[in-house]
Amino acid sequence: MTVLALQDRWVTTPERVVRAWFAGSLAGGIATPFALFGPLLVLAPLPEHLDVAAALSSLLPTVIFSAMFAAFGFAAGIALLGGPVWSLLHALGLRAWPYAIGLGAALAGGVASLLMWSLSSDHSSLDWLWWGLALAAAGALAALVVWRVAYRPKPMPQTVF
Repeated sequence: MTVLALQDRWVTTPERVVRAWFAGSLAGGIATPFALFGPLLVLAPLPEHLDVAAALSSLLPTVIFSAMFAAFGFAAGIALLGGPVWSLLHALGLRAWPYAIGLGAALAGGVASLLMWSLSSDHSSLDWLWWGLALAAAGALAALVVWRVAYRPKPMPQTVF
């Protein structure tokens, strides 16, 4: 069995594509604040006078706002960038989930890195790289959700003996 035959076993419909766009936007929006702030909560030491509950409660509005903002960003990114590239991969028969994850990570991480680098006044700082890596993780998760919602295995022809 060839690799192309394995890739060609996944099919989708326009209705599933629309649902996948919506689900991927939500997944990317929800994953973004956790990808950005999660490592900081784990790695950054808390001041002596602040406990974990107080830190989390003060971060909650930021997490909610950034999730909503990121969901709209992912919706636009999936529609404007991810959709056309995904259509090309689909036409080429590259329909398995590893291709989706790679596409989502590369596009989200690349766009975030370029945007943060262009907005930075200090190009020697590597803050843009942090944003790129964090958004690549969120983009990979969003792409996996898009793939899972959009694709189903192609029905196998029934043979009658």
